[in-house]
Amino acid sequence: MPHPGSTAPACPLSPPPSERKSLHRGSHPMTSQRWLHPAPTTQWGVIVTLLVIITYLHNNLHMGMEHNLSMILVQKLYFVPVILAGFWSGLTGGLVVAAMAAFLYPHHGHMMLAPDAQDLFLSAQAADMTLLLMVGGIVGFLRDRLQKELEERRATADARDRALKELQSSFEQLTRADRLSSLGQLSAGIAHEIRNPLTAMQGAVDILREPLAGHEEARFLERMGSDIARLERLTGAILDYARPPEPDIHLFQPLPLIEEVARIAQLGEPRIDFSIGGEAPAVLADPGQIEQILLNLILNAAQAMEGCGEVRLTLSEEGGRVVIAVADQGGGIDPDILPKLFQPFATGRAEGTGLGLATSSRLAATNGGKLALLASTPSGTTFQLTLPASEHPHG
Repeated sequence: MPHPGSTAPACPLSPPPSERKSLHRGSHPMTSQRWLHPAPTTQWGVIVTLLVIITYLHNNLHMGMEHNLSMILVQKLYFVPVILAGFWSGLTGGLVVAAMAAFLYPHHGHMMLAPDAQDLFLSAQAADMTLLLMVGGIVGFLRDRLQKELEERRATADARDRALKELQSSFEQLTRADRLSSLGQLSAGIAHEIRNPLTAMQGAVDILREPLAGHEEARFLERMGSDIARLERLTGAILDYARPPEPDIHLFQPLPLIEEVARIAQLGEPRIDFSIGGEAPAVLADPGQIEQILLNLILNAAQAMEGCGEVRLTLSEEGGRVVIAVADQGGGIDPDILPKLFQPFATGRAEGTGLGLATSSRLAATNGGKLALLASTPSGTTFQLTLPASEHPHG
């Protein structure tokens, strides 16, 4: 079902000059992210390596005065892997690495010290071990809290972006609906004014047809009559779109209606095969308008298949609503036309009005339903008509 028309994709905006400059200064944001947050295996590899190196240096220093400053500095290095673990892995990682560092922290040479010095040394080590656990817990706790706040802010930002997009989409839909409504009213007025002279012209053609029968000029009358008929169909379609009649909504069974629509369509398209399947509860809608929608979809399908092929009509129930799918074996829809598929005056045929799908979509909405394109591939197109079901299934 080809429908011409396309909307050119918006060109991506170039970054502002300030951002362009920063991109050429060498420090890429992704590079800094990799340094601050490496892979988990890399994180634990760095932490374990630091613990091994620090423990080796710590236990190979002698308990002499000349090594006192070096030993103190090496001992304090245990805080580095503890802080990294808390920063990378949160509270659990910080406490686990702090416990490992505290276990490795005591120096094996303290027995060489005098008893008074031993007590002082062990007290200092116990204080440092306690401090390791405190630092690991505090850094991990702060990291988890910061991570939670970042996630909450990110979720808030995402929700705000979604709300903004929905608002923008709603505004665009309202603007388009208002524009289409104005266009429909204008078109309806023009169509109504055109219809009167068309009726007079058709009457004149009918009057002249008998006197000119058998004359060569009669073919001009036939051409004029066919053009008048085409204009009348166009004005009728415009009026149907602009001023759809109020639906006569009541309960009816959809399967007999679909079978009747297929029978009527078969008369006009004898080379089209129809496959009907599925079941659904009663529909709460106007059967006449639903028949008009289905006939239009089948007509489009027949034109897409050039009058030869199979049309599948399938009934189902989804979420308390009746779904009617109409699938053909045509060549699909031009992707360029998809954005305005249900807008008026979009057609891929020179003789088409471009109002069939637009009118069908409007009738579906008037009946509390929705007409949507379900799939379009080179091997076929499927439309889906969703309608409100009755409160009593299969009633």
